[in-house]
Amino acid sequence: MARFANSLLVMAFAFHSFVAAIDCNGTITITSQDDAKDVREKCKVVGGDLKFAWNLSESIDLDGLEGVNGSVELTTCDDKCDDITIPQPFNISSPTLKRINGSLSFSSFYGLEKLILPNLNNVNQSVSLLDLDNVTHIDLTRLVTVGGFTLGAKRLEELKLDGLQNLTDSSTGNITVYDVGTIQSVDGIYENPIDGLQLGEANVTLNRNYTGSVKNVTFGWTRVHDLLVESGAGISVTLGGPSSESLEIDYLKLGKGVVGLERGSQMKNLTVKKFQSESMNVTSLKLDFDQASEIAIVGTSLKSVEIPSEAENWENLNLTISTVPLFEFGSKSADGSQAWHWPKGDMSALRLVGNMTSDFLTSFIQGSTRVVNTFHIDDTSGSVNCTALYQIQDRLPEKFFCQARNDNGASMPAILRPLHIGVFLSTVIVLAL
Repeated sequence: MARFANSLLVMAFAFHSFVAAIDCNGTITITSQDDAKDVREKCKVVGGDLKFAWNLSESIDLDGLEGVNGSVELTTCDDKCDDITIPQPFNISSPTLKRINGSLSFSSFYGLEKLILPNLNNVNQSVSLLDLDNVTHIDLTRLVTVGGFTLGAKRLEELKLDGLQNLTDSSTGNITVYDVGTIQSVDGIYENPIDGLQLGEANVTLNRNYTGSVKNVTFGWTRVHDLLVESGAGISVTLGGPSSESLEIDYLKLGKGVVGLERGSQMKNLTVKKFQSESMNVTSLKLDFDQASEIAIVGTSLKSVEIPSEAENWENLNLTISTVPLFEFGSKSADGSQAWHWPKGDMSALRLVGNMTSDFLTSFIQGSTRVVNTFHIDDTSGSVNCTALYQIQDRLPEKFFCQARNDNGASMPAILRPLHIGVFLSTVIVLAL
């Protein structure tokens, strides 16, 4: 009888061991260091997903793991999130992990302080590290290929990332930076020449409460649909990295907090199809583009805009500048050099509102530019001579607007072809940007 009982115990133990045995070919959930130990000892590759329990509270070492065929992610806490107690800081590390065929996704991972994956090279889908409010260190030193990348860690002190170089065929997301704590550079994300056309957009969104140390973002990609930049602190944008010679942007928007824009020293061709600046912090803009088709600028702090000689080759330009009380439109800069070059061919539309020098409109008249659809000049300093436009009626649309008015409300003749010179217009024209 005793021998039979012992046999049952042996069988029960064997069954328990079989049930508890880790399956490297399936999905694995790590809830403790014991689970991590099993992975270290038995799995070089996880065949399914590798999940981390949402209430994990101890450091995890996955030295020995080399690949994950699924995704690496946090389990969902469902309705338990409201009751969570943030644990003491812990780390997740794997010095041997090289590839993730799915995504790397940690969001609101409470207690996580350091994420150390220095040899991770390829994440076929997106890397999403969002709302990591306790993370201070992220080491992705050798990560070069991703399907997308999103980062938000407001206490971040160190980001190790030599530089993204490729986007995978699975790219469907964005490359977006939100809060990045006190780190001084995000160049590892944006600097290298990447073809980003398969992405929706690239964003640098250092939010309104951001007071960190990133003062410049260098964007060195070769192509991207949309690039949107804004910051709670002052940030400048450099278009073109140290190894970038060509950059094509479908839509570039400078938002709140942007204080400067410049062209990279190695750039041979810079195309910005649509450019929009809504920053109230930028004081000077040099639109140093080889090609541009639509430009819209507002800026209460803006004092100078330079349209370089490359603009002479811009085709079908739609240009709008308004709400620039400190800026004076003029063909010459303060040092006497030519600051404003007009396209030699056709423009689609021209809408300018602000103070103008007397020679500004003259420079347009003396050129060869033809405006096809919309011509709207509203000189708030009363300096331009609108009547001179009748010299070039064949270069203007059938109906056009020109007005010179000064601060005390007096108005010089406004003309709206085919009305006669001297007819005053009472219509208030509002520009929709």
